[in-house]
Amino acid sequence: MDQQTPIQNPSASRSRDEPPAWFTRVVAHVTQLTAEGREAELGPWDYDEDLSDLADSDDSSSDDDSTSQANSDEEMSDANHTLQSDSDSESIKSYTGANADLYYTLKSAREERKRALLREEEAKQAFYDYSVQREEEVQAACRAAVDSVSQAPEPFTGTGTTTLAGRTYDIYCSDYAYLDPTWSETESTRQHIEFYTRDAWDDDVSLSEAQKREIHGHIFLSAEIDCAFGPVPMPIPARAVGGGITPVVVPSSKGGGAPREKGVDYRFLFVSDEYLCVEVDRASALTSEGLAWVGESAPRSFVFVGIRRVEEGVRLVEESESLVLIR
Repeated sequence: MDQQTPIQNPSASRSRDEPPAWFTRVVAHVTQLTAEGREAELGPWDYDEDLSDLADSDDSSSDDDSTSQANSDEEMSDANHTLQSDSDSESIKSYTGANADLYYTLKSAREERKRALLREEEAKQAFYDYSVQREEEVQAACRAAVDSVSQAPEPFTGTGTTTLAGRTYDIYCSDYAYLDPTWSETESTRQHIEFYTRDAWDDDVSLSEAQKREIHGHIFLSAEIDCAFGPVPMPIPARAVGGGITPVVVPSSKGGGAPREKGVDYRFLFVSDEYLCVEVDRASALTSEGLAWVGESAPRSFVFVGIRRVEEGVRLVEESESLVLIR
């Protein structure tokens, strides 16, 4: 039977005084920055071009010449694992060129960038899963609200200005978490909607008492995306028998944030005192960078579900027909 030709590791065929392609590229980038009179300081993102496979390492399996034999020998495999975990302290290394010290410094930074991106990807997946759960929670509340109004035309209890002002709702959208290229754990876990009266941000002395009591707010998605809106039509329409939940259209405004697009309307569903939904068009929800990145793969709008925050870091959820605080 013909013997199969073993698959060669690309780095194994490379001479130890020949640097890998990623190192050559990064050094060339630094040289170019210096030539242009700019500060030759590398950022973590400067390693991203060559990180198509985050789990792969350019030479982690070749820092010792015995790697191929170790694959078929358990004892040698254990020894090789030890070498790999502390490869920079070994006498036999994957690169021994004149700038080897710089190579291993950059290699360490590159590996840390890989680990950071993997951690970020895991955090994004966890946040996506959590967003799906919150969407299911609010969808269940929507179904319950529709069922209740089909029996009795009870209006939403939060129709007065004093009940809506001062409220904050943590918001979630799995589509947005999945598509947003600028996603970050720090920003996304702080996404919220806040309501307040107009006099909280507008110090115009000519405002009438009615204008001062207008309900405005903002939809915070990130430091770059803070969508202001208002005034909210008051009172919020009562729910008619069999009519479901009445959408409330709120225009963009300049207060407490910044309108992303002039003439943009946000569509709210006030499900209950604890839950709401809001539809945000993609031009408002994404930065220009984000729009260019996702292109036509993004939906025309994103629907965020909101869960009321009763105090900082605490939200209200319904469990076993009783309200409990979750920190």
